[in-house]
Amino acid sequence: MSAILELKETPKSCKDCPINFEDSGLEVSYCAKTGFAIDDYTVTRHPDCPLKITEDNLRWILLKGDLKFKYCCPECKQTESSPYKYCRDCGIKILPPS
Repeated sequence: MSAILELKETPKSCKDCPINFEDSGLEVSYCAKTGFAIDDYTVTRHPDCPLKITEDNLRWILLKGDLKFKYCCPECKQTESSPYKYCRDCGIKILPPS
């Protein structure tokens, strides 16, 4: 089975998604798949976004702090002091940062 839409990366926000469209008459942006208005999702994705992150290529996000490094889960945004094999909050498997 092949995907209908293949993306190199899952968009960080609805505004960055290739399947959004803008209704010029109403000046509102919509998701082409769900029909949700996405103007409030310029930084994050809608909670009911049909695009799902695949676990086979997820990596911890390295956050640089004052004196210590922290690692952030790309799915639930939970921070950890060490990059574990699984997120302790949401349970998904995550690779070490690259």
